[in-house]
Order: sequence, then C-alpha cells, then structure tokens
Amino acid sequence: MIAGYKQLIDQAPLERLDDLRRHADTVLWRGVLHRGRRGEAPGVNQWIRTSKAYDAVIDFDAATRDPNEPQKLLATYDSCDHLHPNDAGYKAMAEAMDLGLFNAVPASARTPGQ
Repeated sequence: MIAGYKQLIDQAPLERLDDLRRHADTVLWRGVLHRGRRGEAPGVNQWIRTSKAYDAVIDFDAATRDPNEPQKLLATYDSCDHLHPNDAGYKAMAEAMDLGLFNAVPASARTPGQ
C-alpha cells in the first residue's frame, strides 16, 4: 500500500501545482483479513502519520479505535461488522477533521508571511 501512496504522490508533484495540498487519512482496517493483508494497516498508518509526505493527516484510526484494544473499533462506533463505523463512528471521524485544511490559501495567492 505504501508503494501505491508513493506512486500517487509522485504523479502530482507540488512544484507544478502550487495550489494543491496533499492531505491523507489513516485507514480503518481492524485486523480483518483483506486480500491477505492482515495487520498491514498499523504499518501503513504509521507511515502516513510520520512520512511527511503529506501537508496534513486526518487520523480517522485514532478517532475511532478502542484505546484498550487499538486493533479494534471502539464498540460504540462499530456497525457490527468490526470494520465499518456506525453513525456515531462517522460523526467521530467528522469531528476529527480540521475543516481549516480545506481553506488553505494557494501558494500563488499568498503574501509574504502566510
């Protein structure tokens, strides 16, 4: 997955698109076997959080995980399939977003000091 993220990043270099911002969100895979990739999400999420490949990261994983069992959704956010959030989980995800990220001033419109 990380190689795929890097490939997408390489296809949109910021030098050419000065008003493009790279935002990423963490994935919610919770120990579920998906195409043979059990346990891949923690490594992918760690890379998303620490790689500095993005201008901002929206941490949906942190917003919805059970603090006592981080590989699981918090029970109050679980839609009963142990993977997808319910309405309360989606609300927690929405609240984890900084909407100011979507109002960023394009580099071409910035004045010195912005």
